[in-house]
Amino acid sequence: MRENLPVTDEEYVLSELDVIITRTDLTGNIVYANEAFLRSSGYPHAEVIGKPQNIVRHPDMPEEAYRDLWETIGGDRPWTGVVKNRRKQGGYCWVLANVTPVFEKGEKVGYMSVRTKPSDEQIARAERLYERLRSPAGHTLRLSGGTVIRTGVAGVADRLLRLPVNLRVWATMAMLIAVILLQTLVASGWVLPHVPPLWQARVLAGVGTGLALACGVYLTRNLLMPLQALNAGALSVLNGHIQQRFPERGDAQTRMLGRMLNQMNAKLVGVLIDAKISIDAIRDKTHEFARGNSDLATRTDEQASAIDQTTASLAEITETAEQNALGAERANTSGRQTAETAEVAAGEVQKTVAVMERVREHSRKISDITSVIDAIAFQTNIIALNASVEAARAGQYGRGFAVVASEVRSLAQRAAGAAKEIKSLIETSLHTVTTASQTAARAGETMNTVEQTVTQLTRTLYDIALASRGQSVQIAQINEAVGQVAGLTQRNAALVEQSAVASTDLQQQTQSLESAMSIFHLRSEMRGDVGREETAEVV
Repeated sequence: MRENLPVTDEEYVLSELDVIITRTDLTGNIVYANEAFLRSSGYPHAEVIGKPQNIVRHPDMPEEAYRDLWETIGGDRPWTGVVKNRRKQGGYCWVLANVTPVFEKGEKVGYMSVRTKPSDEQIARAERLYERLRSPAGHTLRLSGGTVIRTGVAGVADRLLRLPVNLRVWATMAMLIAVILLQTLVASGWVLPHVPPLWQARVLAGVGTGLALACGVYLTRNLLMPLQALNAGALSVLNGHIQQRFPERGDAQTRMLGRMLNQMNAKLVGVLIDAKISIDAIRDKTHEFARGNSDLATRTDEQASAIDQTTASLAEITETAEQNALGAERANTSGRQTAETAEVAAGEVQKTVAVMERVREHSRKISDITSVIDAIAFQTNIIALNASVEAARAGQYGRGFAVVASEVRSLAQRAAGAAKEIKSLIETSLHTVTTASQTAARAGETMNTVEQTVTQLTRTLYDIALASRGQSVQIAQINEAVGQVAGLTQRNAALVEQSAVASTDLQQQTQSLESAMSIFHLRSEMRGDVGREETAEVV
């Protein structure tokens, strides 16, 4: 037998409303476990599904209990008993277990176990029983369907009482018939001829009366009264108090009937409690869903309004982008024209620079010619001086030549003065021309820079125009996409309204289901104490 260790003395006590439900396959592996099982066992869902049911077996449970369990359910009969389960951390939990086979299409497919909270008396009785079963004297007891049976001679009465009630009633009737026959024989004098017939009749009448009274008392206490209690329990369940327990007392058959009714009711209670928990969760979720739908509808309306505003803004942006594109194209055209003009101006400036350079060359040549004239005037003046000297030496004969020499010298001086003035003017003009040439050169360079700048500006304006045109196209596409989003938002708004209607319908259906469930009174005080004190033989 599997032994789960370690164990502690920490007890987990079930509440009155806890109904633990598990389902296993034919080999005992768990295929379904509800939340109550997970809470009571301490195992998460992932560590339970597919695992053997005996992961919750406690070492204090005797082997006899599990032998009887598997023998009973293996015979397609339900089993009921108080079981001590081990929790994951080593603690324990007492449960009143009801295990029944599960059939589908006439074939057994597994077992269902429904566990509820046992009474303190049931727990105490189970502890005493398990302690005795684990002791050396445990061989004198055995379990059958969860009921304690004594072995040996002491168990003969238990086995007789476990006979079907119809056999015992017919046996009692046969004894009464025998008494009546004996009375007839006594009246005829055939029986005990030496005993007065009156005494024989009195003895037989007493025996018959005793048998009849015993049969009546037995039937009343072990059949009729338990059946009345079962009827009362059934009426209470019929009135909606489904947590009412059926008394398991009286004859073995009535006890079995009460046990089966409790097992059936435990399943029903477990399913209804799980259903109620699910309904509560669905109700809360539908409320949240309804609130979420309301918020979503509000946000969708706000989004639709924002999209409309965005569409209007995009229309304005599109118009502005078109205007920007047209302005950029016009600026590009103007820039191109400016570039062409700047290019022409740069050419003219280059021509001016060339002309000024030629003027400068001519000025240099004029300066050179002036220098030649100045040199000629200087030589002429020297010659005139020489002529004057020679004229003075000639005396009277050289006076005419002296006058000529004087005039020549005067002309030479005037020519030299004029040549100096011309040279000064030429040098001033040459300086001015040089300055003008340098200025023209710088102007040419500046015009080249202006031309390059205008060219770059033209390229930039072209790029801006191209980008503006592309931006205009993209904005138009965005505007179209926003229009599609607006359409989708409108359709989403319609879906939200449909979802809100569906949420309202679901909420109404949940309320209807909750109203239908309200006929079952799932109150903790209705978990009946009736019959608990009579189940002394139940494990």
